[in-house]
Amino acid sequence: MEGDVNVINYFTLEDSPYHSGYQLIKIDESKVNIGYTIGSRNVLMARLFDLPWIQFLRLCRDCFDAELIGKNTVYVVPYFPVNSDGGRRLCAELNKRMARVLTDKT
Repeated sequence: MEGDVNVINYFTLEDSPYHSGYQLIKIDESKVNIGYTIGSRNVLMARLFDLPWIQFLRLCRDCFDAELIGKNTVYVVPYFPVNSDGGRRLCAELNKRMARVLTDKT
């Protein structure tokens, strides 16, 4: 799907408002109707990999160059260095998986 002009970007990278030089992956809620949830919408990314959140964080760190920020807080989040392609690669994979989920009719 990489390079496909018809790919819908359900997930995008945005500059972090809290950590200069880092980006976060955001869900475009206008394209993914999640509805009301008590928890974080970020967990959707982990579920697309069929992983619990903590394992997804490790995947982000070990395979996509993420720095895990938020230890001793309520919620740890993966931040991607602006100069790294890890965040872009993960977004591409998330978009591919989301497209598969939304088009699978089985």
